[in-house]
Amino acid sequence: MASRAIRGFLVVLYLSLSFAYNEGAESVGDLEIDLQLKILNKPYVKSIKTEEGDIFDCVDIYKQPAFDHPLLKNHSVQMKPSAFPKELVAAPTSSPHSHKSSAVGLSEACPLGTVPIRRTRKEELLWAKAFKKNSQSNAAAPPHSDKSSVVRGLSEACPLTNTAPIRRTRKEEIRAKRSRTTLISQTQQHPLPYATKILPGDPSKHYLGAAGLLNIQNPALTVNQFSQAFVQLRSGVDTLQFGWMVNPKLYGDNKTRTFASVAAGDYGCFNMLCTGFVQVNQEFPLGYVLRNISEYDGEQYYVRNAIFKDPKSGDWWLAHNDFEQTVGYWPKTLFSSLSSSAEEIQWGGGVHTDVIASSPFMGSGHFAEEGFREAAYIRNYQIIDESNQLQFPDENVLQYLTDSPHCYHICPLKGLDHAFLYGGPGGYCEKQLS
Repeated sequence: MASRAIRGFLVVLYLSLSFAYNEGAESVGDLEIDLQLKILNKPYVKSIKTEEGDIFDCVDIYKQPAFDHPLLKNHSVQMKPSAFPKELVAAPTSSPHSHKSSAVGLSEACPLGTVPIRRTRKEELLWAKAFKKNSQSNAAAPPHSDKSSVVRGLSEACPLTNTAPIRRTRKEEIRAKRSRTTLISQTQQHPLPYATKILPGDPSKHYLGAAGLLNIQNPALTVNQFSQAFVQLRSGVDTLQFGWMVNPKLYGDNKTRTFASVAAGDYGCFNMLCTGFVQVNQEFPLGYVLRNISEYDGEQYYVRNAIFKDPKSGDWWLAHNDFEQTVGYWPKTLFSSLSSSAEEIQWGGGVHTDVIASSPFMGSGHFAEEGFREAAYIRNYQIIDESNQLQFPDENVLQYLTDSPHCYHICPLKGLDHAFLYGGPGGYCEKQLS
């Protein structure tokens, strides 16, 4: 009887200690999140609330979160780059593939001496923490070119010529396909399916940036998915991205927003969910909503995004719509591999889903071969060379890549140089659904 009572007491004690431990662990986690919120959400002079409910705080430019990074304690703010890339070849001004710019920023600018910082919610930090844990990455960057593991999407997914008619996919078919999709495990799915055009690394080349016109779409997603379009620079373990993203779990809605991401070893995040990025623009912050969305078989909108290196300071700048419309920059001191130049550039789209879910829409949710005004596109993709000159890359060197050719396609935009179409409805990407 006594031994049974002792065993019962030990069981109760074990359960009590386990509960206390778990509760303590959760408390520690909550304290870390609360501390991070205090670092990111600085005192502000004024706050701007958008139609979508986002709050941007106008923070003293010299007291913004960037300077809580240990490597930036004595950093001096650079209000603009020492020089802008020189455009050797002007982008075409007229084309049968008409589209309009859609970069408007906030409805009002922050007061002089302050910059808009999107107020961070606890849910955003919890999502970012879970994303890093599940993906083993700070940012949603597709892997570097690897011929042994990447399927070339151009030959399998998109015909080079219109030698045969291509039946247009109807929205009802896409919805039906997605409804037939069975749940899949993480081991059956690439953590970040993508469709990109890539300028692979060349030891003799050193790139100081890249740019492109990104067609703005608003793919329909579930709460556990996100979809993005981007310009990406990579060198070694360092990666930078700039583009647009739809991420219901991060933002709490299905709006299309500007985004940037950085990954440099253990350091990295989306937008300003970590310290390091220096905001300088009073009207164009990271994470604002792009309201003009391209219509299927209708009006098309784009935003021009660029990442470029300051030839004097070595900092990496983001430019939005126009090269002189700079958003801000990542200081050179944050990087190891990217401290000098980029070795690889990618333009395209990527998607992500939680462990138990099918792959989401990429771009418009329609395959590339459906054509302009149906599929998403990227135009006027350019590089910045070692002489700080903006130019079109050699098309003979570029590669089309997609790791899920049954779900996402990519191919040239016929009738237009330096342009391609990409995207698809997602679903079960291991084999074609019948």
